[in-house]
Amino acid sequence: MKLKLILSLFAAAALSASAQSYKDGIEYFKADQRDNAKTLLERNLNNADTDKAQAYYYLGQIAVLDTVATDGSNLAVAEDFFQKGLAANPSSALSKVGMGELALLKGDENAAKQAFEEAVKINKKDAVVLTAIGRAYFNTDPVKY
Repeated sequence: MKLKLILSLFAAAALSASAQSYKDGIEYFKADQRDNAKTLLERNLNNADTDKAQAYYYLGQIAVLDTVATDGSNLAVAEDFFQKGLAANPSSALSKVGMGELALLKGDENAAKQAFEEAVKINKKDAVVLTAIGRAYFNTDPVKY
């Protein structure tokens, strides 16, 4: 009887470990484990319970951080992810923040401010959106902003 209980506990643990969702990918991103985050976000992108706009935003953020860490010349991948996020949900505040961050990286402060204002209008008191706006300024130039 004890053997069956132990085996069933191991089976339950194995099943729960393999059932990682896109939210786990977001948590990996927040823990600065971008490779694991990217893997989980891409793997769960077509699941029914995935918020595609949010998943595309974090994939775009991974692309921005990877680009900024290297030479900063290839932002097309990030822009593609943010556009896909807006296509999945046109009122996605996070995707608008991502487009604003790209505008900042390209030197267009007015377009960035406009995108950030649109994002705030959508989610006025959402801490995630406000933090993402601050992170966009920091990622662009922490001394200037």
